Amino acid sequence: HNRLDRNDLYRVRLDGSDDPVRLSQGLSGDYYMYDLDVTADGAWAVIQVDVSNEPDALYSVPVSGGTPQLLNTTAIGNARLHYFRLSADSKYVVYRAEEDTSGVWEIYSARVDGSGSQVKLNGSLAPGGEVKDFDISPNSGRVVYTADQATDEVVELYSVPVGGGAPLKLSAP
Repeated sequence: HNRLDRNDLYRVRLDGSDDPVRLSQGLSGDYYMYDLDVTADGAWAVIQVDVSNEPDALYSVPVSGGTPQLLNTTAIGNARLHYFRLSADSKYVVYRAEEDTSGVWEIYSARVDGSGSQVKLNGSLAPGGEVKDFDISPNSGRVVYTADQATDEVVELYSVPVGGGAPLKLSAP
């Protein structure tokens, strides 16, 4: 995690021609922003937030200003979010988290604009299995990930549509 240690996030024009706009308006409680990225089209900021005594949260907010929208809405009690990546087309955020089961890392996607709900991308995991790493294809159509999905400790390569669907194993048997 890259802890930003700030309680607020602002947007400001580089030439100073506009007043700062608070993008974290609506976040409450004792929280820290751990990571931040902006979509390629510059329309959305996505922030990873650690709130005391609550699951890690992933929010998006329009860079023009507005209310942050929670993207990972089904997180379990003390769920941890490891990291996220944005699709090149600025439509999706994909993240690795232990969202359904404590101690089991899986990958999920959500629309950056907050429409719809998040989708688990990986297939069912073998006991002890987890998603190790992932990346989004340059055309934003698919997510490629490594996981010991079929057999614990046997890491294989998979591909799945970014919006969800059936994973396809790419590695040889």
